Amino acid sequence: MALRVRGDGESRELMARLGAVNDSTPLMELLSRESLLTALDDLEEAAELRSRLLREHGNSPFVQIARFHEQWDDETEVQLLPLLSDVMESLPGPVSPRQEGRLHAQRALLLADRGEYALASQSWAAALVVDPSHPRYLFVAASERLANNQVLAALDDLDRCLGSRPWDYGCRRGMIQALIELDRLETARQSVEAWKDGRTPVLEAWVSLAEGKSENALALVEGQGSTLAAWVRGMALRNIDTERASTTLDVVLEGWSDVSEPMTQILVGRARVAKALMETPSLLVEPQALEWAPNDPIVRVEVARKLEADGQRASAARVYQEAVHLGPESALALHALGMFWFDPRNHMDDARTVWRRYLELQPDGDRARRTRARMGRR
Repeated sequence: MALRVRGDGESRELMARLGAVNDSTPLMELLSRESLLTALDDLEEAAELRSRLLREHGNSPFVQIARFHEQWDDETEVQLLPLLSDVMESLPGPVSPRQEGRLHAQRALLLADRGEYALASQSWAAALVVDPSHPRYLFVAASERLANNQVLAALDDLDRCLGSRPWDYGCRRGMIQALIELDRLETARQSVEAWKDGRTPVLEAWVSLAEGKSENALALVEGQGSTLAAWVRGMALRNIDTERASTTLDVVLEGWSDVSEPMTQILVGRARVAKALMETPSLLVEPQALEWAPNDPIVRVEVARKLEADGQRASAARVYQEAVHLGPESALALHALGMFWFDPRNHMDDARTVWRRYLELQPDGDRARRTRARMGRR
């Protein structure tokens, strides 16, 4: 792909050093020049270079990848998709896995822009098949698996992603989200401590929130301006200051309003339901929650807890069980159902059964230790 250089000053300096183009200029240098000219907004010269690249090297996957990635053509997504398909079918000779993967990824992006998310998902999956160690494709796969409650498979994808690119923030964030779903809070905290950089306080705050340490979480996101920081802040404030919590969650819903990525959409649904539960009777929130987050067991747990607190025990039992049915790998849902049934006078066998399933997911942290103690395990 074309070279990316940060800053106009650096770009101009590099262009000056490259000198003039001639007939023997190598392909990769031509691509680098095109990228630099685009960065400098010298669109006239960039257009001339693009024409030459397509004329002389149109069969090169590097050129075609740059063409679609940099949007050389003026066509709409509708016109670009068949054009990209034609390119993918007509490239001569063997194409490297990395190049083929990028073409599939570009097709996925075009499909997503058209709102065809199911087809986009298929293209992302095809990219991962041909380039199985690419961090971007692993993150997309993990995101979709987490949204479909395949938490263990998502964790495996994220582990592979970080094995390939340990500093990748998206995969770090996804790893923390998956570990929290599995209630592996000690592992999550150890991971954050091992990464330790300027972006980890928000992840550390997220772990503190999952541990029930709302004050610690609020202190850690103090001064942090990301939407994820606002999400942690809003969720932590729910039992401290409901008015501030509601206002903060409004900021989250606005900040993530145009994000379609499934892993983030999980948090959007939880923010929307948390806000509704602070403002609306629990019996009225339940149908809304099913509409906003139909596939999220934790949303059902939150609704069930509110129903239970409001004295709607029969409804709470039903919703807790729906959460476990929906998310058999959701450690938090399993633990919550066990706690609901934990009563020496009734349902103790049911509580132990569901907690055995919870412990099979290998949770760690204080909640897991207390559960093992109730089960008579170390």
